Amino acid sequence: MPNGLLTEISIPARHGRAVEVRKGQVLRIELTEGKQVGDCAFFNLHDFREWFHVGQTWATNVMLGYGTSKKFKYFYSKPPRDNVMFTVLEDPCGNHFSSCGGHCSGGLHKLRDGVTGMRHCQGNLEEALAPWGITGDDI
Repeated sequence: MPNGLLTEISIPARHGRAVEVRKGQVLRIELTEGKQVGDCAFFNLHDFREWFHVGQTWATNVMLGYGTSKKFKYFYSKPPRDNVMFTVLEDPCGNHFSSCGGHCSGGLHKLRDGVTGMRHCQGNLEEALAPWGITGDDI
């Protein structure tokens, strides 16, 4: 496979997918159609109690000079671990803000639009992570 590519996955709009990324591997996320939001949840494969923390990532990158509120170099796990979970190698978009905000859910759609029963990011993440025993309360 070219450039050591292990696998390529295309995720249709309004759906989710979970993949295992091991230390030293590169995860490349590429938007293929228009403006999309790629809601992500990152967990330590060996300890699901360690996960990506929005606030710690934002604060640590800004305090240490690795980024701004919209773009940062490192994704950190929640305290007390504070570990680097991912390092951004390249970012042609230049804006990780969607990684720092909330994601849509059934409750948000109902409150904001009065709509129920439509697919949403929370449900997509729940479906994708269910095989690992990760539930909506963990996301």
